[in-house]
Amino acid sequence: MKNIQYTDNAVLPTSFIIPPSYNPNSSRRTRDWVMTETLDMAGNSLGLQLNHKGFMAGIDDTVQLGSREIWRYVNTTMDMHPMHIHLVAFNILDRTPFDVAQFKATGNIVFTGPPEIPPANELNNWKDEVMAPPGYVSRVIAQYNRPGKYVTHCHILGHEENDMMRGFIIMPTKDTSFGGGMVAGETPIEPTLTVVGAQPFRGRASIAYSTDYEQHVRLSVYNSLGQRVKTLINGTVAAGLHSMSWDGTNETGRQVASGAYFCKLETPGSSQTIRTVLLR
Repeated sequence: MKNIQYTDNAVLPTSFIIPPSYNPNSSRRTRDWVMTETLDMAGNSLGLQLNHKGFMAGIDDTVQLGSREIWRYVNTTMDMHPMHIHLVAFNILDRTPFDVAQFKATGNIVFTGPPEIPPANELNNWKDEVMAPPGYVSRVIAQYNRPGKYVTHCHILGHEENDMMRGFIIMPTKDTSFGGGMVAGETPIEPTLTVVGAQPFRGRASIAYSTDYEQHVRLSVYNSLGQRVKTLINGTVAAGLHSMSWDGTNETGRQVASGAYFCKLETPGSSQTIRTVLLR
């Protein structure tokens, strides 16, 4: 083994530069994540949910690329939950106690005290996890600059594995009036594709896709043998978020059988495929 010696000339900084915090007034919207737990008659946990759904219930939440949002974690459970947002740095704004019983009965948030300012280690600092106490609404503000699919979840392993995890998708749209949009000089963003709503589906499947500039797209549905079942769109679309629905029929309008199908989005520079399941 070789003995290596060297001089460390690194100089520790005398202070840290903290980027400015987000102004809550710059938020495009406020999004709630209601935290619930299902118990059996003996009080044992049967599962935890965000917005009354588990992870496998499909993606319902779409965030505009480049926008700022305030997220409220509304904790109706008896536990403290360290809530994490993937690949997002946020500011913790405050925590406010509320009447849990009133909320469960009516769906209305009735605050029972003033907002509590975060402690010094949280205030005006960048975080990727916020402690959400029981009986409190915990608010954070973030800017969403990375397109794609992500999740927010409780960082307690037993809780996230027991379904306190929900997906969301960040997509570009035409609207850049709130909290910014594309950053100047960035390379074009690869189009995104997702199936919105519960899976498996009955009746119609809602398929959302986005492009960051006007271009030709073809969106088709294929069966498990790789055969094209139906073309939903084949033409030029504007930049932004779009949605199509598939009613479970083929090109001739006949209903197809239950099973797994694949939605394929093709553009001149990319191709993406996502799976969906039809039940009759």
